[in-house]
Amino acid sequence: RITTTTYGRVTLCPGKRVKLDEAQLAPMICAHVGCDLDVEKVSVPYALLKARWLLPAHFVLLDIGRREAVVAVRGTLSVQDVLTDLGAEEVDLFLGGKAHKNMLHGACNVLRAVAPVLEEASEYIDTVTFTGHSLGGGVAAYLSMLFVEMVEGRTVSAAQMPFTAAEKQKDQLEDKSRDTLRVKCFTFGSPGVCSAEVSRSLEGRAASFCHADDIVP
Repeated sequence: RITTTTYGRVTLCPGKRVKLDEAQLAPMICAHVGCDLDVEKVSVPYALLKARWLLPAHFVLLDIGRREAVVAVRGTLSVQDVLTDLGAEEVDLFLGGKAHKNMLHGACNVLRAVAPVLEEASEYIDTVTFTGHSLGGGVAAYLSMLFVEMVEGRTVSAAQMPFTAAEKQKDQLEDKSRDTLRVKCFTFGSPGVCSAEVSRSLEGRAASFCHADDIVP
């Protein structure tokens, strides 16, 4: 249900006069999700609610009660999103196989935006979860791959990717976090964004859910 809240007014229905921002978003998400979230322990320290080209809408939800940060990415809802979808040229994925060029680029841009937020929250979290629907699912999958590369201290070089929007940032997280931080990914209706071999390597860390009649996958 957190994933559906990325669509903002479409799913949260806040009313025309209610401004959606970080302060208002947290209680609305809690109300939408239900009893699993404690509004007293949940905040949204960062949100980009309007997509840009190669930068889908997304937010970071911080739950200090569960010691978890959730990075949720919206699916296609704007012209900018459609332009990102259409850039489906194959490029080399740093883990092997091929990738959707614009979705990978979008993931790099999202990681560049949320990395400082996750760094600041590192003492309060043990788990970082990436999630998204459709376009957002593909971006979330790449985000989980990139984030693991970053926290484990490996470099994603320009030679491995056609762009450097989210190159390794040294000392993003404390040493303790590097040893204990769990990374998870849940996608819904995501297109295929990696090879079967890479997909199998993510078993236990990532789960993708698709409806049998969904035309996207």
